[in-house]
Amino acid sequence: MPHPSINKNESTDSESNMSSTLSSRNNIKFSVKKILYENENQRREKVKRIVELKRQEMEKKQKDLQSQLSKIFYQKAIQREKEIAERLASLEMKEEQLERQLEIDRKNEVQRQRIKESDEISKQILPFQEILYAKWTDIINTLKSCQDKNSAAMLLNQYSSRLKELNLQMETINEKVKNGTLTLADVKMAEIIAGYSNEICLLFKGDIDEIDALCEQEIERNEKNLLEANLSAESDTQKIEPVQDLEQQNINTVHPDANNGNIDHVFVQQSPETVSESLPDNSIAVSENIVASIPAEVPSEQKVDETLKQAEDVSLQIYLQSCQFLRDYNLLYQDFAQSIATKKFKFECQKSLNLAVNAISHASREQLVDKFERLKAFLLGKGTPNISSNPQAQYYSKCLLAQKIVEQGDTSISSKPELAFPFAAIAVALWNDWPDFGDLLLAFFRTKCPFFIPLLLHPEPNQSEEIYIKLIGWKCTEDGELEKPEQYWKRIGGMMYLYASIIVTKQRQSVNKPHPHGLAHAWRWLAATLNIEPTCDTADIFATLIFTMLEVAGNDLWKTYPNQFPKVLLVLKNVYFQKLNNFDSVVKAPVIRLGELIESALKNSHIPPPKGQLPPGFW
Repeated sequence: MPHPSINKNESTDSESNMSSTLSSRNNIKFSVKKILYENENQRREKVKRIVELKRQEMEKKQKDLQSQLSKIFYQKAIQREKEIAERLASLEMKEEQLERQLEIDRKNEVQRQRIKESDEISKQILPFQEILYAKWTDIINTLKSCQDKNSAAMLLNQYSSRLKELNLQMETINEKVKNGTLTLADVKMAEIIAGYSNEICLLFKGDIDEIDALCEQEIERNEKNLLEANLSAESDTQKIEPVQDLEQQNINTVHPDANNGNIDHVFVQQSPETVSESLPDNSIAVSENIVASIPAEVPSEQKVDETLKQAEDVSLQIYLQSCQFLRDYNLLYQDFAQSIATKKFKFECQKSLNLAVNAISHASREQLVDKFERLKAFLLGKGTPNISSNPQAQYYSKCLLAQKIVEQGDTSISSKPELAFPFAAIAVALWNDWPDFGDLLLAFFRTKCPFFIPLLLHPEPNQSEEIYIKLIGWKCTEDGELEKPEQYWKRIGGMMYLYASIIVTKQRQSVNKPHPHGLAHAWRWLAATLNIEPTCDTADIFATLIFTMLEVAGNDLWKTYPNQFPKVLLVLKNVYFQKLNNFDSVVKAPVIRLGELIESALKNSHIPPPKGQLPPGFW
């Protein structure tokens, strides 16, 4: 029987061996699983990498595809926009061609209508032309028949300037007949010219008759003296001397009559050089004193009233024509002004003109010449922007420039009057090259303030007070209140200062043509204004405007018309100023200032040149 301890040890060893065997097996099993697990993980990672690569590749292909599609769509959009732009450009070109053709047709139709109307109107001119030339012939025949040729020649010199001016005006009307631009106002002007020529012819014949009568009286005296000398048996020398003395006495007697007789007090309100404008100086008398000094050939008081009424009608016609002229001129650039396509171009035009106008001053000759050359180049289409590419832009620019210059009188010149002369110099210089620019200036002056014609507008029935006061040049504040009289006087005084400065401004040294709106217009305006009866509502206005006109143009008027102008000042002092002085104290300030100027002028026989006037040869 084995030993228990031995059995026990064997048993222990056996268990130990079995445990070792089991552990070895478990380790093997764990290693296989681990290997399998690792292989599976590696396989999965590989699959993930392959999937990720596929995904990235697909995303790349998708991006490339989207990029290609975007490029295709963009190219298609550009091509489509190009095709649309080409179609629009083609349509716009056709539309512009159609508009140009319509505009050409419209202008041709207007021109045909004007020619037709001008032809009809020109037939009405012929009788007045015949009257003028017939009066010329009468004057020449009268001159030839005069017994005192020297006195007749001196007398003719006093009338020749008027006759030449009338003839020049008729030639201007003839030019309009040739150009087809004749208007009813020209017919009226021709009628007035014929009337003036008839009056001058009658006055000339009357003066010649007086000279002939004096000559006959002297001849009778000479014959009587010679007869007495023969009877007294004086020597031949003694017989000749009285005759020579009487002939000399005849010359001394006739010449003063011819020099300062009838002619100096005829046509007090018409300048010695008749104004060549559609508004004639029709009125004849300002007061009873003047009527008494006018020869018998001048119409009676009833005729004077009719003539004054006629002058008022013509003034109203000029005002309406100015309004219509601005409306018609606006139509010439209406499309340009309202089109959205030209908005930027229009803004550039405004900017360029604003800069040029605001820089005008009398600092130096070079500065003034520079601004004039810039404005001239701009209107010629050589500036920036180039307005020659659009005819409507040219019309728009001229109208805008004229408006801005006139507005300077309302603003800067009303505060600093001496600034008027550089603006006037440039206005006259541009007027020489663009006559329609001058017409625009006059139209803006006359519509902004009808007293510049002069015309006294009356309220129409059912017309509001606000509309009426705006028509005669008043303004309202931002609160809707009417501006104070002092502000109104200052503004219209500034505009009149500019207008009068244009009249007295001399032409540039290089310009040989006559002034487009010269000194005779100052005379005509002053005389026509004196024929308007002042009222309490207009006394301050007329006093302001007359004062300004005398202040600016008085010196030149006195130099040019040394015999006639002092008489007008006397009428102004003794008649018109007394009427102004009868109104209440509200309007006294301008009236007092006018009275002081007249008193000083008559006392010193002189009106000083205006402050700031450019010296002769300044540019």
